[in-house]
Amino acid sequence: MRILVAYGSKRGATAGLAARVGEALAGRGFAVDVRAAADVSDADVPHYDAVVVGGALYMNLWHRHARGFVRRNATALRSRPVWFFSSGPLDGTARTSVIPPTRGVQRLMGLVGALGHVTFGGRLAGDARGFPASAMARNRSGDWRDPAHVRDWVEEIARWLNTRKPVGERLDDVSPPGARGLSLSSLALTAGALLGAVAASAGILLWEGAFPAPSPAPPVNTLLAEARGWSLVTLLVAPAAAIALAAARRGSLRGRLVWAGSMAYLVYTYLEFAVSGPFTPLFLVYVFTLALAVPALVVAAASVNVAALPRWFAGRTPRRLTAAVALLFAGGLAAAWLKRIVLRVASADFGWPDAYGSVGQVVHALDLGLLVPLGIAAGILLLQRRPAGYLIAAIWLVVALEMGAALTAMVAVSAVTTRQSLLAAAPFGVLPLVAGALGVAYFRAVRAPPPLASSPAERPEAPDPQAGVDVVPLPERRAQPALAADNGRMRG
Repeated sequence: MRILVAYGSKRGATAGLAARVGEALAGRGFAVDVRAAADVSDADVPHYDAVVVGGALYMNLWHRHARGFVRRNATALRSRPVWFFSSGPLDGTARTSVIPPTRGVQRLMGLVGALGHVTFGGRLAGDARGFPASAMARNRSGDWRDPAHVRDWVEEIARWLNTRKPVGERLDDVSPPGARGLSLSSLALTAGALLGAVAASAGILLWEGAFPAPSPAPPVNTLLAEARGWSLVTLLVAPAAAIALAAARRGSLRGRLVWAGSMAYLVYTYLEFAVSGPFTPLFLVYVFTLALAVPALVVAAASVNVAALPRWFAGRTPRRLTAAVALLFAGGLAAAWLKRIVLRVASADFGWPDAYGSVGQVVHALDLGLLVPLGIAAGILLLQRRPAGYLIAAIWLVVALEMGAALTAMVAVSAVTTRQSLLAAAPFGVLPLVAGALGVAYFRAVRAPPPLASSPAERPEAPDPQAGVDVVPLPERRAQPALAADNGRMRG
C-alpha cells in the first residue's frame, strides 16, 4: 500500500514532523512518500492508497499550501483514507491534552472526509526572523515535537489501514468535483431550479390566469387561492436553498443536507403542479423546474458520503424522537388517504374526477408514493443507526418543515379568500412547528468527528526508516521547559 504524506511548512518544523510520520508508517510496512504539498500535482494523488496531510498553524490558519492541496484534490481525496495533522503549540500541551482542529481545518476535514486529526507540538528557532516570530523567539524558542506522540498517532493509522478496506470507505462528508467541492453543473442545475420556482411562484401570485377556474366557474377559485398560499412559502424556500447551496460549496455538511431537502421539496411541488389539472400557461415553467430539481436532488444527495454520517451525528442527536415522529407522520398520512381510497373502491366509485378531484387524486398518489415511504425509511433506518437513515431523516425533516409551512399557508390563504376562519389552518401548523424544532436539534448535533485517540499502552517501538521513503532529515530535538499555553500562536 502506497501512502502520501503531504505537508505545508514555512520554517521546516512541519516538514520534520511529516518526515517522522513517514518513517513511522514505513516502519509499519507501508511504502511512503513524504512531499511538500505545493510539489504534488493533481495527477499524483490518485496513485496513492491513503494520504496524510500536515500543515503549520499561524494565527489559527493552516499553511496555505496544505489548504490549497486539499481543495485542489478534493475529488481524489474523497475516495481514499485521509488524516490531517497540525503543528503546533510552543509548549507541552499538545502531548498532555487533545487539541481539536481549528475551524478552517474542520471545514477541510468535512470537504474531503478526513478520518482524524491531531495537533503536534511545534518548533521555533531562537534566531527566527520576521514578525511575530522574532519577538516570540526571545522566550518561546524550542522544539516540542514529540516523536513518541507521532508514533502513537501513526499506530492508530496503521491499525485502521490493516483492519479496514483501504479505498472507498469514507467516514466523513465529501464533495463532488469542482470549485470548492461543487461542480459548475450542480450549481447550474440548482440555480435553474430555483429560478424556475421563483418565476412560477411569482406568476401564480401576480396573475389570475396562472390558475384558471374550473368549468363551470365556482364563485371563488379556491385552487388559485391554495396555489398562491403554497407559492408564498416557495418564495421563501428559494433563498433558503440558495444559502444552503452556498454553505455546501464551502464544505458544510449541514448545507448539503438542507440543499438536498429543499430540492426534494421542489420535486414534489412541481411534479404536483405539472400533472394536476388544470393545464395552465405556466405548465412549461413547472416542467422546467421539475426537470432541473430532480438531477439537483441526486447531485446534492450524492455529494454526502453516507458512510460518514453516523460519526458526524455522534453528539446529542434526537435520533429516536426524529424516527418516531417520521413514522407517526407516515402512518397518519397513509391512514388518512387509504381510508378514502378504500371506501371509494368498496363503493365502486370509479370514473373521471372533476377538477378538484383530479388535484386530490394526484396529491394522494404523491403522498403515498413519496412522502409516506420517505418517512418510513427515515424512521426505520434511523432507529437501526444505518448510515443512510441519517441522510434520509435530514431530507425528511427539511421536506416536512417546508411542505408543512406551504400546506399551512395554502389553507390560510384559501380561508381568507372564502372568508372563513383562519383557525382552519391551525392544525396544519403543527407539522412545521414539530419538524422545525426537531430540525434545529438534529442539525445542531452535527459535529466534526473527533481525532483518533493515541494509545500509549500500545505504543510501538521507534521504527527504522525504509529504503523507499523520501523523507526530510530532522535536527536533534532539544529538551525545553514547558511554557504557558498559547494555542492561538503556533509555528511550524
